[in-house]
Amino acid sequence: MAEIVELTGLPGIKRRRVRAALVNSISAFMAVFMTRTKAATGAGDHGAVNVYIDDDGSYRCQFMRRHTVIDASWFTTKAGVRRWLSEWWPKCRINQ
Repeated sequence: MAEIVELTGLPGIKRRRVRAALVNSISAFMAVFMTRTKAATGAGDHGAVNVYIDDDGSYRCQFMRRHTVIDASWFTTKAGVRRWLSEWWPKCRINQ
């Protein structure tokens, strides 16, 4: 199982702190949502990604660099999350 970390101040979540799995691949992000964990995070040298389920049941996705959100999207299906991750997760790993 992935290491668990805490995320704070997520939009769409009433609780201040949310437990999230620390992951390192798209398949690991998607596997998190097969468990009871409702959030996942991962980072590389060039950014970080958070994916979580908000209080309304939507999947929220964030790509950040230097503590600034570059892209924030939300989806109703895991397929939408996978497409978003396919675009944004690689940007954590390479300089763009």
